[in-house]
Amino acid sequence: MRHRVQLVKSADMVKNRVHSLLERYGFRPGFSDLFGKAGLDWLKRLELKASYELVAETARLGRLPVVNFAAGGHSFFCLFS
Repeated sequence: MRHRVQLVKSADMVKNRVHSLLERYGFRPGFSDLFGKAGLDWLKRLELKASYELVAETARLGRLPVVNFAAGGHSFFCLFS
């Protein structure tokens, strides 16, 4: 049961991060449930541009970089900056 609770928390964290990034960059989906069928279709069609720094770092490493950040003494992986 604890494992399921942790999975739900992780999924909620990712969803909150997606909502935050969309808001930060001015995307207004207009869906009550961004992760419902219509919202997921919209997300799939969304065109996002990578920053120059991300592209340069990816080319240098030969892979996508993984960023660690600390929050409240816990380390998390972050795919977005």
